[in-house]
Amino acid sequence: MNNRRPTRLQSYDYNLPGSYFITICVMDHKCSFGYVNNGEMIHNQLGIIALEQFSWLSSHYNYVDVSICTVMPNHVHAIININPGDAIRAPLSLSQLVGAYKTKVSFNIHKLGKKNFAWQRSFHDHIIRTRPSYNRIALYIKNNPINWEKDRFHV
Repeated sequence: MNNRRPTRLQSYDYNLPGSYFITICVMDHKCSFGYVNNGEMIHNQLGIIALEQFSWLSSHYNYVDVSICTVMPNHVHAIININPGDAIRAPLSLSQLVGAYKTKVSFNIHKLGKKNFAWQRSFHDHIIRTRPSYNRIALYIKNNPINWEKDRFHV
């Protein structure tokens, strides 16, 4: 029996143009991507891979722009802007784009021999509807390393 509740807003079309705040966590909140020192995120090799794949997402899908992101020790945050009008081929939904990101990061990490790396299932999203909300979330992402000690994912 599957007791998981849906995490996406049921009445919303995630193929629509828009900006989306996402959070993706490493399985069991394991600190896989590096550490925070004096409010600065110090990425290890896996953290660099996770960061670089946001650029890959933007370059691989011409209708996607990852305007701001941060890779923390055990999770990532990003604002993903989707403009399907720019799509060369049928655009992917937000869930499919996040799936592509997670797959690409996992593939590259597993290639290094880190076969135990895994993401938690699904991801958290928030539809950004206003400019003030966008600005507030962008500031939150930017300041995430500074506020690591207070972060709910801090272990």
